[in-house]
Amino acid sequence: MRTRLLATSVAVLLALTLAGCSDDPQPIIEPAPSTTAAPSPEPTPSSTPTPEAETESAKDFIQRWQDEAFGMQVTGKTDAYLSMSADCESCESLADSVKVIYGAGGTIQLDGQHAVMGLQRVGKAQGTLIYEYELSSPASQVLSAEGKVEQEFSGGTNRYQVNVSRVSGQWSVTSASRTSA
Repeated sequence: MRTRLLATSVAVLLALTLAGCSDDPQPIIEPAPSTTAAPSPEPTPSSTPTPEAETESAKDFIQRWQDEAFGMQVTGKTDAYLSMSADCESCESLADSVKVIYGAGGTIQLDGQHAVMGLQRVGKAQGTLIYEYELSSPASQVLSAEGKVEQEFSGGTNRYQVNVSRVSGQWSVTSASRTSA
């Protein structure tokens, strides 16, 4: 059963592992989430606001969010990544996949570094900033609890769009998707 669960999570991870995003090519312009939404998870040391975070640019935040997406896949720790989003379905889906893999005793190995390239603002709607960029992702493997390779990904470069807005004074990803080249 655990192998079946891991295989199912691998299939979901296949669609998400490159950047934690869905494969929806449509522009994602959504209103900023309400600040009266469900309470945020307890802050973790890496998600606690700092003076630097208060003056952090949207571009720097997106880079940090993308770094955290890959860090989460390597460690299995999803709290910091999830604290950087608000009502982002693809973000939650990626975190859930990582939780399933690590919960079954599996791991994810990345064979190299990732790079965010050409990050640029392409629009603004209802207080939400819209950015696009290319992401170069390393090859990766999903390993079972026994260390068996369950799935391999060759890595590569894809184009993404991400929406960010201020939620309770902090940047937050509200939507993310892979776009067509």
